[in-house]
Amino acid sequence: MTESQKNEVREEVLLIKKIGNKAIQRAIQSNRAKGIPNAFSRNGILYYEMPDGSIQREIHQSPTE
Repeated sequence: MTESQKNEVREEVLLIKKIGNKAIQRAIQSNRAKGIPNAFSRNGILYYEMPDGSIQREIHQSPTE
């Protein structure tokens, strides 16, 4: 693969990453607007960002749900 081809691939990868990051941010904002927790993982541990901004490792449901 030539240096020019490597640069082309690098540019495409950066564009795909940029598009993906924008989609993630839109989904996070949409979830917040709907009061839905956002799930994410750090070091293999699953966390939830709750609508109030707090971070939890588990979602506790109310008895009526």
